Amino acid sequence: MTPAEFTTQFRYSEDIPTRKLHESDNKYEAFEAHNSLLITETISPIIFSSLERAAKNLLIDHKRINMYVYASAEINAKCYNGIDDGYVVLLSSGLVMLLEDNELDFVIGHELGHLLFGHTKEQQANSAEGMKLSRAKELSVDRVGLVASRDIDATLRAIIKTISGLSAKYINFNISEFINQLRKFDVDASSMLGQTTHPSFLVRARALLLFETSDKYQNLFSGDGKNILEVDKAIKREMDKYIDKSFNTKAEELKRNFNFWATCFAAIADKTLSKDEQTYIADTFGNERLNKFKMLIEGRSAQEIENLVNKKLLQASSELAEFRSVSVTEDIDEIILSLSKNFKIANLKEKFLGLFDK
Repeated sequence: MTPAEFTTQFRYSEDIPTRKLHESDNKYEAFEAHNSLLITETISPIIFSSLERAAKNLLIDHKRINMYVYASAEINAKCYNGIDDGYVVLLSSGLVMLLEDNELDFVIGHELGHLLFGHTKEQQANSAEGMKLSRAKELSVDRVGLVASRDIDATLRAIIKTISGLSAKYINFNISEFINQLRKFDVDASSMLGQTTHPSFLVRARALLLFETSDKYQNLFSGDGKNILEVDKAIKREMDKYIDKSFNTKAEELKRNFNFWATCFAAIADKTLSKDEQTYIADTFGNERLNKFKMLIEGRSAQEIENLVNKKLLQASSELAEFRSVSVTEDIDEIILSLSKNFKIANLKEKFLGLFDK
């Protein structure tokens, strides 16, 4: 079993692979070799031991990993594909000095997770949906970090340290009190939290506690656990509540608006708005929306109505595509296919695509 095959079983179900963008550029690693410290057993045995443990637990030959530490007070880590598709991990000195033993194993495993899942080679969508997918990726690689450390307590200590920047000298690691921050400030902040590429550390910690109970993780210790798909559903409920609520609401609003104008587009394809078509619009979107549409087109010629609906549909399509850049094609195909059947228009998709050529 390859390392990639091994880690696939831990992938969060909302972490959906996207189109591959590029291959690695070896020049990046050449830069690190000139500006950072390459970790070896001789030069830094403590950090190297952490690298060895994480690699072993992820079935990776540690010789395929080049890990560098660079001088920075910031608490940061990153990764990319190196020479011969090897693994390159970079850690700031501030992060290394903050963490101990297998706390660092978690961070190393987290970064290796991005490489094993191919995240670094995927297209990064600059949209609200792109950020949502990025957050799902972080939950996936947190799991790989836990698998690398095989220690939930050390993993949560690493999270608490990185969120606070405080060392063990200043912290009593009361995990339940830390998690209780979610309940103490149980307000809808999704409009702010949804604008980030990473979930909040509190939600990440909760997600890891749930993942630890899964069958896939417990199997590592020959134990039993909950079905991982059920665990994923519980995690998604928390993500929807605390982070993705605003995104989901807006996405449904834009999808419904596109559906409305696509429905109008299909309804007037024959240059009329029949009683049956009006009934369908009212049943699907409500009488108020139907009446507004009828008032909008009242007194206009068939060509004027067509031009108006085309414009509204293109605008709705653009707004949906900007927000849901990854899934928009699936959204549109689903809606157009349904309307094709309901209005019995075989070439409705071709008609819709034809609008972009005008």
